[in-house]
Amino acid sequence: ELNNRRIVRKSLMLACDAPVGAILQSSMLQSLRPGDGISPALINKVIGRRLGRAMRRGEKLTWEVLA
Repeated sequence: ELNNRRIVRKSLMLACDAPVGAILQSSMLQSLRPGDGISPALINKVIGRRLGRAMRRGEKLTWEVLA
């Protein structure tokens, strides 16, 4: 099970293109596999944060891209 955790779990990803400095809203996020990014369980810590760089639809969110 530990070997499959990264594949089976999900991460927060952008549902749309967003410019640098965009304030993240729940409508801008989706939960998709693989699970090596920010967990969907932490969505409340992500909403309201700004992007530190422009991102494209489908890109995985990491703590490093949040300002």
